[in-house]
Order: sequence, then C-alpha cells, then structure tokens
Amino acid sequence: MISRYQKNLVSVIIPVHNREDLVIYSLDSVLQQTYRPIEVIVVDDGSSDNTYFTVKSWIDLHAESDFMCFLFKQLNRGAPAARNYGMNMSSGEYIQFLDSDDAISKDKLKDGIYELKKDESADFVYSLRADFDMDRQKAVPCKDVYAPLETGPNASQVALNYVWTAMPIFRRNLLYLVGDWNEELTCLQDWEYIGRVASIANKAIKIDKYHAFYRQSADNRISKQKWGTLNAVRSNAIASTTMYSLIIREPESETKKEALESLLDRLISCVRVSAACGDGTFSRSVLYSACMHQEKRGNVKLEVAFWRIILKLPDPMLKLIFKPVRLIRG
Repeated sequence: MISRYQKNLVSVIIPVHNREDLVIYSLDSVLQQTYRPIEVIVVDDGSSDNTYFTVKSWIDLHAESDFMCFLFKQLNRGAPAARNYGMNMSSGEYIQFLDSDDAISKDKLKDGIYELKKDESADFVYSLRADFDMDRQKAVPCKDVYAPLETGPNASQVALNYVWTAMPIFRRNLLYLVGDWNEELTCLQDWEYIGRVASIANKAIKIDKYHAFYRQSADNRISKQKWGTLNAVRSNAIASTTMYSLIIREPESETKKEALESLLDRLISCVRVSAACGDGTFSRSVLYSACMHQEKRGNVKLEVAFWRIILKLPDPMLKLIFKPVRLIRG
C-alpha cells in the first residue's frame, strides 16, 4: 500500500469481472461527480469477455489531468483480492470502493469530502443506499441504518445494519490500520471489512442522502445463486465469527447485546446447514467459536448446548439425521 498520498485526491477503486455490458454504468457515475480531483482505479479480475478493452476505450475517451484513470489486470482471484490490488496502487487521501455494476450519485464525493474536511476527528462518512431496478427504471430506498457512530468501537451497529460497499468514503490513514479485505470470503466481504473499520474508527458521519445505488436486474438477481453454495455458508461463518470477536470487546449496551444474539443465530444457522451437508468438521469449528464467546459471557444458549451434543456424532450420521439442504458444492 502506498504510504504517501496526494492531498484532496479521491481514489475510486472498482473491481470488475466479466462486466463488459455493465461496468460503463458505474464508470459514468464516477465521471459525473461534481468533485475533483479523482483517481479511478479499475482492476480487471481475470475477465474472459471484452471487459478489459471496454474499460480501456472508456479511459482513453475520458481521462484528464484532474480525472486520472488507471486499468490493471490480474488472474481471477475474486473481488477482495482486486480491491486489495487497487488499494495498493492508489494514491488518494480518500478512498471510495465501488462495485462494477453499481453507481453513486453525482454529489456523493463532494458531500462526503466536505464533511470530512469540516470534522477532522471523523475517520469516514457514509450515505444512504437505494436499490435501482434497471428493468423498471425505478429507485427504491433501503431500510435506514443506525444513527451516526459518534465514537468507536462500534462494529455492533454494522453487524445489525448492512453498510454496503459503496456507502462509505474512508480516510486513507484509517485503512492502513484496518488491513486488507479478506480474500477467503465469497460473500459478505463488505460487511466484514466495514465491521473491522467501525471497530477501530474514532468517529463516522452519516449523510442523510441517497448517494449509493445498488443495481437490480434479471442478470443481477441470477448472480445471487452464489449464496446457495457451501463456500457462501463458510464465508458467512468466517465473517460472523470475525464480527463476534470484534463486538465482544465493546462496552456493554443494548445494541451490543442485540448484535451478539443476531450473530449467534447466524453461526448456529451455518452449523445447521453444514451439518446437514455432512461437513461435521466445519460445523464443529464454527460451534466451538460460538461456544467460546458464550462461555466468556457465562451464558450458553440452550440451542448451542444442543448442537454441542449432536456434533459429537460422526459425519455420515449427521447427514442421515438432518434433512439435506439444496446447495451447490462450490
């Protein structure tokens, strides 16, 4: 990661994989920003279509001195690895992550940087999100997130409210402390990453405007099939365990209590699904993590105790006992 940065510059980091028909939608939303200077960094994650050349043509047409554009290509290693690569190649004082099929409103960067300059104690800002149905050409506001994170650590609020990839703008210095995106995860990458951010941030500012747009279409909805894979179940468990370990250290509060209960339910769900698929080894490791945290609090839930007994059975018996779930082994 570059230790020296250009003051006032915003680096917009976009990972892309086989999105030749969609990536221009995202790039145009960055081009239309009312803020300058901007550095756009696109990392092609091993695309097999014409994505690379589509982006290159767009860059050749639009790059300027205050709108710098860079295109890199890597082997297919996933979006987290592409974001890490892009972060290492970036030089902005501020960082905006953006997925290749989503968009930001024209004033998002201007409003965000204004707030960060006004309050030097804030480590990041985040705006609201709307789902944009491309088929119906209609934006639908999402459920709001909690009030501003006045002081850290506050991963519990992120655990209860999905702060999505494009919503925040970060100070670069904060991300040095956070570390890389978790390249093991096939889903919930932003939830886990922003949870780590919130756990060490001094302060975050909430902007009450719908500045981030999640693109919905038939193609996008089909891609959600990835949630039906065993890898997705494992990613859910890994991300939830990370969030649990962050939140357990927070001061006692109702938000913390609610977040821990929610995460424990997630972990038990992962245990149940992986056990039904006969993956007892993974189920036991997840349950061990859940039990360890619960025992520290002196409160082991009855359902956790039940699973501790059940998972002593051999894997073939687990598959016989539990109704198999329909998952893609990927």
